[in-house]
Amino acid sequence: MLWGFVWLRLIRDKPQDAGWMSAESCGYLSQSLDREQWLLPQVASMKGAMRSATVVWLCIQYLLWSVGVYGFVPWLPTIIQKGAARGIGITGLLTAAPYLFAIICMLLVAHFSDRSLHRKRFVWPFLLLPELLCLVRI
Repeated sequence: MLWGFVWLRLIRDKPQDAGWMSAESCGYLSQSLDREQWLLPQVASMKGAMRSATVVWLCIQYLLWSVGVYGFVPWLPTIIQKGAARGIGITGLLTAAPYLFAIICMLLVAHFSDRSLHRKRFVWPFLLLPELLCLVRI
């Protein structure tokens, strides 16, 4: 909660308001932000934005990711609890196994994604995988 007060005191909405930035940096950042805003497609209203296919797909993607993460987090203590009866070494290995699997999968997916240059094909299956694992667990 204290960080919120520090944030309100230090952070400014516009580069021109940030006293700690040099004039050159401030001008460059302002130009970059203006250019980014100019390149964004214009949306008439919030209702129009919510009807955008991109927004809908990103919402679905975030929902699936959240379900996977919140499905995994409660499951991990169960692994630890079952492994605790066997000793601290086994408990550590059991806890590390899902993360090790994730690291290996990320490296393989990144490799094949870079080789094929079709990144979307490699994102969706892994966003659905945690949900499938949660369903199997139920």
